[in-house]
Amino acid sequence: NTAISPEGVSNATKIIPDNGTTNFRIRTSTALNSSGDNFDSVFAKYIEGEFQYIVLASTNTQQRYVFDVKNGTKIGSIGSTSIADENTIIESYGNGWYRLGIKTNQSGNGKFEIYFSDDGTDITATGDGSKGMYVWGAQVEQGATYPTSYIPTYNASATRAADTSLKGGFVSSGITTSSNFTFYIEIKGLGQSGNPQVYLEDTSGNRILSLNLIGQKNRYGFYSPDASSYVSPSSNEADGIVKIAVTYDGTDFKEYFNGEEQGSITASVAVNVDEINFAKFLSNSIAVYQAVLIPTALSVNDCEALTAL
Repeated sequence: NTAISPEGVSNATKIIPDNGTTNFRIRTSTALNSSGDNFDSVFAKYIEGEFQYIVLASTNTQQRYVFDVKNGTKIGSIGSTSIADENTIIESYGNGWYRLGIKTNQSGNGKFEIYFSDDGTDITATGDGSKGMYVWGAQVEQGATYPTSYIPTYNASATRAADTSLKGGFVSSGITTSSNFTFYIEIKGLGQSGNPQVYLEDTSGNRILSLNLIGQKNRYGFYSPDASSYVSPSSNEADGIVKIAVTYDGTDFKEYFNGEEQGSITASVAVNVDEINFAKFLSNSIAVYQAVLIPTALSVNDCEALTAL
């Protein structure tokens, strides 16, 4: 353990290829990836003057993709079976750390592999016994087509329990929002069809706000049972990650989408938000990066800044 990981603990490892190594790799000791779709990821951090490029790979068939950890960018696929850019991620976690990931499609059981690269064009990495890269949190998700949150495991597999469809108990925790609040969410629709939704509900499970996502076109709108109108998603279309905020100031709901105000509806809400319900996400490939309930209505400037890409 040689560095502080994104977990805030000194449990990251510096991986150092041996002196004279030219084809260095880390791989799972057994074939973990099952046939079909899988998502493999790892956190990495560049060390000044040392290895800049990392290659994530999977066997059966050979699939490899290069990332530039120094600059936080994607380089591209170099394996015999191509990985499309949209099937990869590189996300900043602060302090130089990035989460990197690839979606692969296996023809049979395979292994997750990590290589370093001298120049980002292949898997040749010339070791000197000193230079390397910090890594932490490798994860293999069988049957997945998109990344979910990292779950630490210790010499055993784990069944996902960190991501639940309901987050509640705000009122019992002393958080009251009947007069005003802001709901912020950062998501990626991933081009799925259907109409997934996220609800803000009161202590009886009654809906206060419904944020509607037309995932096939990545369009977003909202409505409230306490209002007489609906903010249509027809003009809010975007690809990739989107940031949305909805405020309530005691009189009006307002929606902000990727840095711009989109519309408002007048409503009278006399109850507190007690839970955020993601149940309608479960059958759709929607990646949620952040979801935050703030017990005050942020200003227009704050919301535009909060949702700016």
